[in-house]
Amino acid sequence: MVAEWYGNQSSKVINDINVFSYMFTKVRISNITSNNLDILLTPEVQTPRIEFDVIYADESRQRCTPACSFQSGDEQIVQVSNDGEISAVGPGRTDIDVEADVDGRLLKTRVSVQVLEERILPMVGGLCGGVPEDRDGTFANHIQCILRGDGTDGPGIGARHRICPYPFFVYAALPDEKRFPLTIDFGSVQPVDEMYVWNYNAPNDFRVLGFSGGTRAGLRDVTIEYSEDGENWQELKTEGHPFRLAQATGEQWMPATNLDDGSNSPIRFHGAHARFVRIAPHADVGIGNWGAERFGLSQVRFTGK
Repeated sequence: MVAEWYGNQSSKVINDINVFSYMFTKVRISNITSNNLDILLTPEVQTPRIEFDVIYADESRQRCTPACSFQSGDEQIVQVSNDGEISAVGPGRTDIDVEADVDGRLLKTRVSVQVLEERILPMVGGLCGGVPEDRDGTFANHIQCILRGDGTDGPGIGARHRICPYPFFVYAALPDEKRFPLTIDFGSVQPVDEMYVWNYNAPNDFRVLGFSGGTRAGLRDVTIEYSEDGENWQELKTEGHPFRLAQATGEQWMPATNLDDGSNSPIRFHGAHARFVRIAPHADVGIGNWGAERFGLSQVRFTGK
Protein backbone atom coordinates (compact mmCIF):
# COMPACT_ATOMS: atom_id res chain seq x y z
CA MET A 1 0.00 0.00 0.00
CA VAL A 2 2.13 2.83 -1.31
CA ALA A 3 1.09 6.44 -1.73
CA GLU A 4 3.18 8.68 -3.90
CA TRP A 5 4.28 12.28 -3.95
CA TYR A 6 5.04 13.41 -7.47
CA GLY A 7 7.69 16.13 -7.72
CA ASN A 8 8.16 18.16 -10.90
CA GLN A 9 11.45 20.02 -11.11
CA SER A 10 10.83 23.56 -12.34
CA SER A 11 12.98 24.95 -15.14
CA LYS A 12 12.87 28.28 -13.39
CA VAL A 13 15.86 29.15 -11.22
CA ILE A 14 15.56 31.59 -8.35
CA ASN A 15 18.78 32.64 -6.64
CA ASP A 16 20.54 29.60 -8.15
CA ILE A 17 18.11 27.24 -6.38
CA ASN A 18 15.98 24.87 -8.39
CA VAL A 19 12.34 25.19 -7.35
CA PHE A 20 10.41 21.97 -6.85
CA SER A 21 6.66 21.66 -6.70
CA TYR A 22 4.93 18.56 -5.35
CA MET A 23 1.46 17.14 -5.80
CA PHE A 24 0.27 14.29 -3.61
CA THR A 25 -1.52 11.45 -5.35
CA LYS A 26 -3.40 9.16 -2.97
CA VAL A 27 -3.88 5.48 -3.64
CA ARG A 28 -7.17 3.95 -2.56
CA ILE A 29 -6.55 0.70 -0.72
CA SER A 30 -10.11 -0.55 -0.51
CA ASN A 31 -12.56 -1.40 -3.27
CA ILE A 32 -15.40 0.09 -1.22
CA THR A 33 -14.63 3.79 -1.20
CA SER A 34 -16.57 6.91 -1.97
CA ASN A 35 -16.79 10.62 -1.26
CA ASN A 36 -13.04 11.28 -1.34
CA LEU A 37 -12.37 8.46 1.11
CA ASP A 38 -8.86 7.04 0.87
CA ILE A 39 -8.93 4.13 3.32
CA LEU A 40 -11.91 2.10 4.46
CA LEU A 41 -11.49 -0.27 7.38
CA THR A 42 -14.09 -2.95 8.03
CA PRO A 43 -13.94 -5.89 10.44
CA GLU A 44 -12.49 -8.21 7.78
CA VAL A 45 -9.70 -5.83 6.70
CA GLN A 46 -6.33 -6.45 8.33
CA THR A 47 -4.38 -3.54 9.80
CA PRO A 48 -2.89 -1.72 6.80
CA ARG A 49 0.45 0.02 6.63
CA ILE A 50 0.85 2.89 4.20
CA GLU A 51 4.17 3.93 2.75
CA PHE A 52 5.12 7.05 0.85
CA ASP A 53 7.37 7.57 -2.15
CA VAL A 54 8.63 10.76 -3.74
CA ILE A 55 8.83 10.48 -7.52
CA TYR A 56 10.94 13.12 -9.26
CA ALA A 57 10.54 14.53 -12.75
CA ASP A 58 13.09 12.05 -14.10
CA GLU A 59 10.92 9.20 -12.69
CA SER A 60 13.49 8.33 -10.03
CA ARG A 61 11.86 7.19 -6.82
CA GLN A 62 12.75 7.67 -3.18
CA ARG A 63 11.01 5.90 -0.33
CA CYS A 64 10.39 8.55 2.28
CA THR A 65 8.28 6.75 4.88
CA PRO A 66 11.08 6.91 7.49
CA ALA A 67 11.04 10.69 7.08
CA CYS A 68 7.27 10.91 7.61
CA SER A 69 5.44 11.88 10.74
CA PHE A 70 1.84 10.77 11.23
CA GLN A 71 -0.90 12.30 13.35
CA SER A 72 -4.40 10.89 13.71
CA GLY A 73 -7.18 13.45 13.90
CA ASP A 74 -9.13 11.27 16.33
CA GLU A 75 -7.43 8.42 18.16
CA GLN A 76 -10.84 7.11 19.27
CA ILE A 77 -11.34 6.09 15.62
CA VAL A 78 -7.85 5.21 14.32
CA GLN A 79 -4.35 5.19 15.69
CA VAL A 80 -1.24 5.30 13.52
CA SER A 81 2.26 4.16 14.42
CA ASN A 82 5.53 5.92 13.56
CA ASP A 83 5.99 3.60 10.57
CA GLY A 84 2.52 4.22 9.10
CA GLU A 85 0.60 1.23 10.46
CA ILE A 86 -3.08 2.11 10.92
CA SER A 87 -5.18 0.45 13.61
CA ALA A 88 -8.96 0.75 13.83
CA VAL A 89 -10.22 1.67 17.31
CA GLY A 90 -13.90 2.53 16.83
CA PRO A 91 -16.43 3.42 14.13
CA GLY A 92 -16.29 6.86 12.55
CA ARG A 93 -14.38 8.98 10.07
CA THR A 94 -11.25 11.03 10.58
CA ASP A 95 -8.06 12.19 8.84
CA ILE A 96 -4.41 11.34 9.26
CA ASP A 97 -2.03 14.26 8.74
CA VAL A 98 1.28 13.30 7.12
CA GLU A 99 4.41 15.43 6.87
CA ALA A 100 7.86 14.68 5.43
CA ASP A 101 11.01 16.76 4.97
CA VAL A 102 12.44 15.74 1.60
CA ASP A 103 15.34 17.58 -0.04
CA GLY A 104 14.76 20.48 2.29
CA ARG A 105 11.12 20.77 1.26
CA LEU A 106 8.35 20.17 3.79
CA LEU A 107 5.67 18.03 2.15
CA LYS A 108 2.23 17.77 3.71
CA THR A 109 -0.89 15.80 2.94
CA ARG A 110 -3.98 14.42 4.60
CA VAL A 111 -5.35 10.86 4.27
CA SER A 112 -9.03 10.27 5.03
CA VAL A 113 -9.97 7.09 6.90
CA GLN A 114 -13.34 5.60 7.81
CA VAL A 115 -13.94 2.69 10.16
CA LEU A 116 -17.21 0.81 9.78
CA GLU A 117 -18.85 -1.05 12.64
CA GLU A 118 -20.46 -3.54 10.28
CA ARG A 119 -18.86 -5.83 7.72
CA ILE A 120 -19.83 -4.56 4.27
CA LEU A 121 -19.49 -7.09 1.47
CA PRO A 122 -17.72 -5.86 -1.67
CA MET A 123 -19.76 -5.87 -4.86
CA VAL A 124 -17.24 -6.54 -7.60
CA GLY A 125 -19.52 -7.01 -10.59
CA GLY A 126 -23.07 -7.20 -11.81
CA LEU A 127 -25.34 -8.49 -14.53
CA CYS A 128 -28.39 -6.79 -15.98
CA GLY A 129 -30.99 -9.15 -17.34
CA GLY A 130 -28.42 -11.95 -17.22
CA VAL A 131 -25.71 -10.21 -19.28
CA PRO A 132 -22.91 -7.81 -18.26
CA GLU A 133 -23.87 -4.15 -18.52
CA ASP A 134 -21.89 -2.78 -21.47
CA ARG A 135 -23.31 0.72 -21.83
CA ASP A 136 -20.79 3.57 -22.04
CA GLY A 137 -22.39 6.11 -19.69
CA THR A 138 -21.22 4.64 -16.42
CA PHE A 139 -21.89 7.88 -14.52
CA ALA A 140 -25.67 7.75 -14.93
CA ASN A 141 -28.48 5.18 -15.11
CA HIS A 142 -26.00 2.33 -14.95
CA ILE A 143 -25.42 -0.64 -12.66
CA GLN A 144 -21.98 0.79 -11.87
CA CYS A 145 -23.81 3.52 -9.96
CA ILE A 146 -24.97 0.78 -7.59
CA LEU A 147 -21.67 -1.09 -7.42
CA ARG A 148 -19.69 2.08 -6.65
CA GLY A 149 -22.15 3.45 -4.11
CA ASP A 150 -22.77 6.63 -6.13
CA GLY A 151 -24.94 9.34 -4.64
CA THR A 152 -24.47 8.33 -1.00
CA ASP A 153 -22.72 10.23 1.77
CA GLY A 154 -20.76 7.23 3.06
CA PRO A 155 -19.97 3.56 2.56
CA GLY A 156 -21.92 2.05 5.48
CA ILE A 157 -25.50 0.94 6.04
CA GLY A 158 -26.25 4.25 7.73
CA ALA A 159 -25.47 6.14 4.52
CA ARG A 160 -28.04 8.51 3.03
CA HIS A 161 -28.82 8.87 -0.65
CA ARG A 162 -29.15 12.24 -2.34
CA ILE A 163 -32.20 13.06 -4.43
CA CYS A 164 -31.43 12.85 -8.15
CA PRO A 165 -33.10 15.37 -10.49
CA TYR A 166 -31.38 13.62 -13.40
CA PRO A 167 -30.70 9.89 -13.84
CA PHE A 168 -27.34 10.25 -12.05
CA PHE A 169 -26.37 7.90 -9.21
CA VAL A 170 -29.33 5.58 -9.92
CA TYR A 171 -30.37 2.70 -12.17
CA ALA A 172 -33.62 2.42 -14.13
CA ALA A 173 -34.92 0.64 -17.24
CA LEU A 174 -38.06 0.15 -19.28
CA PRO A 175 -39.55 -3.38 -19.20
CA ASP A 176 -38.79 -4.00 -22.88
CA GLU A 177 -35.10 -3.15 -22.34
CA LYS A 178 -34.76 -6.43 -20.44
CA ARG A 179 -32.20 -5.04 -17.99
CA PHE A 180 -33.72 -6.84 -15.01
CA PRO A 181 -33.18 -8.92 -12.96
CA LEU A 182 -30.11 -7.39 -11.38
CA THR A 183 -27.43 -9.84 -10.28
CA ILE A 184 -24.79 -8.76 -7.76
CA ASP A 185 -21.45 -10.59 -7.61
CA PHE A 186 -19.39 -10.56 -4.37
CA GLY A 187 -16.40 -12.16 -6.10
CA SER A 188 -16.36 -15.17 -3.78
CA VAL A 189 -18.79 -17.11 -1.61
CA GLN A 190 -19.68 -15.11 1.50
CA PRO A 191 -21.95 -15.67 4.53
CA VAL A 192 -24.56 -12.95 3.92
CA ASP A 193 -26.32 -11.35 6.87
CA GLU A 194 -28.55 -8.52 5.64
CA MET A 195 -29.40 -6.56 2.50
CA TYR A 196 -30.12 -2.82 2.65
CA VAL A 197 -32.02 -1.03 -0.12
CA TRP A 198 -32.25 2.63 -1.13
CA ASN A 199 -35.14 2.70 -3.60
CA TYR A 200 -35.26 4.93 -6.69
CA ASN A 201 -34.96 8.46 -5.29
CA ALA A 202 -35.98 11.19 -7.74
CA PRO A 203 -38.38 14.13 -7.40
CA ASN A 204 -42.00 13.22 -8.02
CA ASP A 205 -42.33 16.18 -10.41
CA PHE A 206 -39.27 14.99 -12.34
CA ARG A 207 -39.65 15.08 -16.14
CA VAL A 208 -36.51 15.48 -18.20
CA LEU A 209 -34.79 13.59 -21.02
CA GLY A 210 -37.84 11.36 -21.38
CA PHE A 211 -37.81 10.23 -17.76
CA SER A 212 -40.83 10.74 -15.52
CA GLY A 213 -42.54 9.15 -12.57
CA GLY A 214 -40.20 10.10 -9.75
CA THR A 215 -40.17 7.67 -6.84
CA ARG A 216 -42.94 5.61 -8.48
CA ALA A 217 -40.16 4.06 -10.62
CA GLY A 218 -38.80 2.34 -7.51
CA LEU A 219 -39.04 -1.43 -7.24
CA ARG A 220 -41.99 -2.83 -5.28
CA ASP A 221 -42.72 -6.58 -5.27
CA VAL A 222 -39.49 -8.48 -5.85
CA THR A 223 -38.14 -12.01 -5.80
CA ILE A 224 -34.69 -12.41 -4.26
CA GLU A 225 -32.53 -15.44 -5.02
CA TYR A 226 -28.99 -16.40 -4.12
CA SER A 227 -26.40 -18.80 -5.49
CA GLU A 228 -22.88 -19.99 -4.79
CA ASP A 229 -22.01 -20.76 -8.42
CA GLY A 230 -24.37 -18.70 -10.58
CA GLU A 231 -26.05 -21.86 -11.88
CA ASN A 232 -28.02 -23.25 -8.95
CA TRP A 233 -30.36 -20.72 -7.37
CA GLN A 234 -32.41 -20.73 -4.18
CA GLU A 235 -35.22 -18.28 -3.43
CA LEU A 236 -34.82 -16.33 -0.20
CA LYS A 237 -37.83 -16.85 2.07
CA THR A 238 -37.04 -15.13 5.36
CA GLU A 239 -38.93 -12.53 7.43
CA GLY A 240 -41.04 -10.28 5.23
CA HIS A 241 -41.41 -12.78 2.39
CA PRO A 242 -42.93 -12.21 -0.16
CA PHE A 243 -40.80 -9.10 -0.28
CA ARG A 244 -42.27 -5.66 -0.94
CA LEU A 245 -39.78 -2.80 -1.01
CA ALA A 246 -40.74 0.56 0.47
CA GLN A 247 -41.16 3.49 -1.89
CA ALA A 248 -38.46 6.17 -1.71
CA THR A 249 -39.33 9.42 0.04
CA GLY A 250 -38.14 11.75 -2.71
CA GLU A 251 -36.31 13.76 -0.07
CA GLN A 252 -32.70 14.90 0.02
CA TRP A 253 -30.30 12.58 1.87
CA MET A 254 -32.68 9.67 2.28
CA PRO A 255 -31.75 6.75 4.59
CA ALA A 256 -32.19 3.16 3.47
CA THR A 257 -35.83 2.44 2.65
CA ASN A 258 -35.66 -1.39 2.79
CA LEU A 259 -38.92 -3.31 3.24
CA ASP A 260 -42.43 -1.82 3.24
CA ASP A 261 -43.23 -3.42 6.60
CA GLY A 262 -43.84 -0.33 8.72
CA SER A 263 -40.33 -0.48 10.18
CA ASN A 264 -38.18 -0.33 7.04
CA SER A 265 -36.50 -3.57 8.07
CA PRO A 266 -33.55 -4.86 6.04
CA ILE A 267 -33.87 -8.14 4.12
CA ARG A 268 -32.32 -10.88 6.27
CA PHE A 269 -30.25 -13.75 4.86
CA HIS A 270 -29.24 -15.22 8.25
CA GLY A 271 -25.78 -16.26 7.11
CA ALA A 272 -26.81 -17.94 3.85
CA HIS A 273 -23.72 -18.63 1.76
CA ALA A 274 -23.75 -16.88 -1.60
CA ARG A 275 -21.49 -15.39 -4.23
CA PHE A 276 -24.41 -14.04 -6.26
CA VAL A 277 -27.68 -12.35 -5.28
CA ARG A 278 -30.39 -11.81 -7.89
CA ILE A 279 -33.15 -9.19 -7.55
CA ALA A 280 -36.12 -9.65 -9.90
CA PRO A 281 -39.13 -7.31 -9.83
CA HIS A 282 -42.59 -8.50 -10.86
CA ALA A 283 -43.01 -7.74 -14.57
CA ASP A 284 -46.19 -5.62 -14.26
CA VAL A 285 -46.22 -1.85 -13.78
CA GLY A 286 -47.78 -1.01 -10.42
CA ILE A 287 -46.80 -4.39 -8.98
CA GLY A 288 -43.11 -4.70 -9.80
CA ASN A 289 -42.76 -0.96 -9.25
CA TRP A 290 -44.82 1.83 -7.68
CA GLY A 291 -46.57 2.85 -10.90
CA ALA A 292 -44.13 4.61 -13.26
CA GLU A 293 -43.16 3.41 -16.73
CA ARG A 294 -39.63 2.56 -15.63
CA PHE A 295 -38.31 0.20 -12.97
CA GLY A 296 -35.45 1.61 -10.90
CA LEU A 297 -33.22 1.37 -7.86
CA SER A 298 -30.72 3.71 -6.21
CA GLN A 299 -28.49 1.50 -4.04
CA VAL A 300 -28.15 -1.86 -2.36
CA ARG A 301 -25.58 -2.96 0.22
CA PHE A 302 -24.95 -6.25 1.96
CA THR A 303 -23.48 -7.05 5.35
CA GLY A 304 -21.55 -10.23 6.09
CA LYS A 305 -22.29 -12.59 8.94
